[in-house]
Amino acid sequence: MKHSVYLIAGAVALLALSEINCEGQGYKSIPTVSAEPISWIVAPQKQTSSYLRYRVTTIYSHVLKELGKVSECGCDIPEELNRYKSESLLKLENRCEKLSENGCCPYWYRDSADWIFTQDMDNPRLVGVKVNCINGLEAKASVVIDVFGDSDILQNVDLWLVFENGDWYIDDFQDDAMKFNGGETLRGDILSFIKSHIIS
Repeated sequence: MKHSVYLIAGAVALLALSEINCEGQGYKSIPTVSAEPISWIVAPQKQTSSYLRYRVTTIYSHVLKELGKVSECGCDIPEELNRYKSESLLKLENRCEKLSENGCCPYWYRDSADWIFTQDMDNPRLVGVKVNCINGLEAKASVVIDVFGDSDILQNVDLWLVFENGDWYIDDFQDDAMKFNGGETLRGDILSFIKSHIIS
């Protein structure tokens, strides 16, 4: 009986791991979710497209709710949202802010929140979430945001995520404008600023 239990558990783990691939999963309608993590889900089950889509939806549902309370983008963005970023990205941002005169990384000079990359917003709403690729402890996803809540003005943001401390965290961002202007990402922008600041 004990061996049967182990075999069943192993089969479930293999089934979950079989979803780890780099095939696009398509955009899905956005359910109402809690901002609290589901702690009882084990790591192999979290490395699936269905859980990653849930995780991104959870993150952005909370992020957009908080951004809806902010009068303008920039340093006013709540610090609590940093809990959804990877340890590596946070360290990079902290280093950048220490080098910057006004205490904000240079990407803030565009008055653009790194979560949605737009200067103007009013009650932004999450429209779609797409899982593009899961490869071990790294993944890529995309979100579509209606920046005015009920309009045709949509913003696409690509996300790179890493699996650490038992869950997925955002490690990099890129919007459409960054793609068209050389393909740089947020992390690349920050690194360029740090290098130029150190050299100068």
